[in-house]
Amino acid sequence: MVKKDDKPQDLSYGKKPPLSLVPPSAIIYASKALENGSKKRSPYNWRESKISIMQTLDKTLRHLYKYLDGQDIDEESGLPELSHAIADLSVLIDAVATNSVVDDRPKFGVARIVMDSFKEENNNE
Repeated sequence: MVKKDDKPQDLSYGKKPPLSLVPPSAIIYASKALENGSKKRSPYNWRESKISIMQTLDKTLRHLYKYLDGQDIDEESGLPELSHAIADLSVLIDAVATNSVVDDRPKFGVARIVMDSFKEENNNE
């Protein structure tokens, strides 16, 4: 119900994604990593030919594991490892949304069940 003192812009607030919640630094670093990748390939190349979910996840995990192991900066690009991980996940999200993936994930597993079992174990202590 619209109230007399409602502003038109307030009526749609909450119905649209709050884009301001994504930290600008993450977007900037991801865009630099994507720019770096577009020099090797073309921009939005995953929309031209489908990408493998598993290869993209492996690529993302390599950057995350390097970071976890103490390597902050990617040796090839000079950008933070985390910026490459965000860029890879951004590409994967867009590729899934545009149906531009080869879904080569293993069949549905029990990871959630195993994780939940540890949660229950910790609650019993």
